[in-house]
Amino acid sequence: MTEQQIEMAKKLMMEYGLSAESPENTLLYLGLGYGLSEDAIRSYLGRKEDSLLEKHLCMICRILGMDVSNRDMDKNMAGQSGKQMLSDPVGRLDAIMREHYKSSGSKEKSYGQIMEFILNDSGLSAAQIEQLRLAAQAGVPEDEVLKMAKGRKEPMEIKRCVEFFQMVQQEDTKKVKHSFFIK
Repeated sequence: MTEQQIEMAKKLMMEYGLSAESPENTLLYLGLGYGLSEDAIRSYLGRKEDSLLEKHLCMICRILGMDVSNRDMDKNMAGQSGKQMLSDPVGRLDAIMREHYKSSGSKEKSYGQIMEFILNDSGLSAAQIEQLRLAAQAGVPEDEVLKMAKGRKEPMEIKRCVEFFQMVQQEDTKKVKHSFFIK
């Protein structure tokens, strides 16, 4: 540990009244070990109402870069009560990660630059525009679709690029199991 981390640990231990034997002290040192900022550590140590398991779950979410403000720690994720999820912490973390990646993956992509390029460029054929539309629909990143449009790729080339993208996406999904964690 660096001097700065030691000083931060002392400061936070004093601030939250943690003793050397305190279970929260472990979470403090883990957070420091993972390189979390002082504010990130405060975000889970400051959860007075939560159990140690809840604080640990919040710490894990912080490490993974997921927002844990309201949505992730919300009792609604448990159904009727929070106790249901506390009995299955692996399931709860799995649900949080699924929700996080579902929402980040399903954000509507605007493809505004592509639309502007297509509207301003009369050199694209209807077949090229259709293939670019299909590329956007398949979820190909906007910058890649824009490269295909600006590069004046033939419709068949665009189609093959989209098929390759979809194949890679399917391979990635096959590698990831149905759960993020082994039970």
